[in-house]
Amino acid sequence: MEFSRIGTRTIRCIITEEEIANLGYSLDEILSNADKTQDFMNEIFDIAEREMGIQFDVGMKTVRADFLPNHTISLTFTVADRKQAVTELFEQLVRKIENADFLPSTEEKTDSTKGDLSEIKLMMFTCDSFDRLAMVARTILQNYPEVDETSALYKLNGYYYIKVDTGDLSEEGYDNLYYIGDELTDHIVLLEGEVVYRMEHGEVVLADHAISALAQL
Repeated sequence: MEFSRIGTRTIRCIITEEEIANLGYSLDEILSNADKTQDFMNEIFDIAEREMGIQFDVGMKTVRADFLPNHTISLTFTVADRKQAVTELFEQLVRKIENADFLPSTEEKTDSTKGDLSEIKLMMFTCDSFDRLAMVARTILQNYPEVDETSALYKLNGYYYIKVDTGDLSEEGYDNLYYIGDELTDHIVLLEGEVVYRMEHGEVVLADHAISALAQL
């Protein structure tokens, strides 16, 4: 189990199915039983509090769950209501299973667990239509025009991905950009391997200044 900070108010936990079992749970239980999901996440919150020195009693804003290769799950959570966060997580996991929302097999992709997760520089916003892309791009351009120059647009498996380099943003700027994506897009891609996979295998629609171009639509 690996915890890391993403910005000032966001924590990521990478946990394997084996580690879930060591905590006394199974993936099937977490996916099928909301009470088990709550018990499991409460344990994760408690461990995160000890390891990261963050007090979650004030609540959680959101929890995002993503399936990674090798029976691994990525949990990303930010500071609102703990009960609400657990409910959101349960619904996400069930929806992802129903939609078979998994990454390609490990033989076809880059190792998603490489890199220091506390120093993420690239972020990808996922949308399924140009209308939503334009709305996201306008919001980003209005608030963070400095990320436009190196922004790019990719298309893969029916989805569009806006790649943004966050290296020049402050921690507060990173957090705010994450919240924009969390509110307006289908999914945020953060892990280095996942971003690189989409860049290598996706169709390049716009190689640079993608945000300003999309904002004009």
